[in-house]
Amino acid sequence: KKACPGGISAKFGGDELLSFIPGRQAPERIKSEISGYLNGYNAVSHKPYEVSASVGICTAGAGESFSKLFAVADRLMYKEKAGKKHSRE
Repeated sequence: KKACPGGISAKFGGDELLSFIPGRQAPERIKSEISGYLNGYNAVSHKPYEVSASVGICTAGAGESFSKLFAVADRLMYKEKAGKKHSRE
């Protein structure tokens, strides 16, 4: 919620989170906020694993459908997820 100011966030599916953020927001700032939070959590959690997230962000233009926006963000999220998986191999 802190990374998505003024937005609405909700669980969507199994382990996915979907956020709608009004106004102009910098996607890289949002990703940086999420990454910073997770890095801070991992530094103090003392868990034998790291918590991570793959993030797909799509900005909307006037009149774009939810379906199109969701499809773009979902594709970007899976692209990032695949890159992380590939870098661990």
